[in-house]
Amino acid sequence: MMETIESPLAEGLVHWRSAEEGGRKSGPPTAPVYMATAVFLQGDDGEVQPDWPASADQLNILLQPTTPGEELS
Repeated sequence: MMETIESPLAEGLVHWRSAEEGGRKSGPPTAPVYMATAVFLQGDDGEVQPDWPASADQLNILLQPTTPGEELS
């Protein structure tokens, strides 16, 4: 588990949607750094194998609160 982002590339404001708004029922992530990876399909199933997802285009997102004592919310 990653504890901190040493060299962030950007800062932003994130609002986690409530379950009623279509968001996660479990609420915001609880890890110190939230990591999500999106993999973009390269075509149909035949084009995705055998090296997918390593061969696919990816977008990695890491989020960390920047104010001491703040939680992802």
